[in-house]
Amino acid sequence: MISTLAKSKSKYLGRLCCGFLAFPFLYEYTKEFYWTQRLKKLNMDEIISDRFTWLHHCMIKDEIDRTLLKQSATKLKDN
Repeated sequence: MISTLAKSKSKYLGRLCCGFLAFPFLYEYTKEFYWTQRLKKLNMDEIISDRFTWLHHCMIKDEIDRTLLKQSATKLKDN
């Protein structure tokens, strides 16, 4: 009984040591994967936000140009 208990403990001790040795690598891999996914999403959100900002500025510029053309056309008709 004692010999089987000793074998059982040594079997778990080996797994525990392997776990301790592998933990830093697994932790770094998991952390790197997490932050890569987060930054990809953040980067995509920033790109989309920048595109909407650019589109909004272009729409405002077009609206200003359209208004100025209408005003200049009415002033030319008045003269």
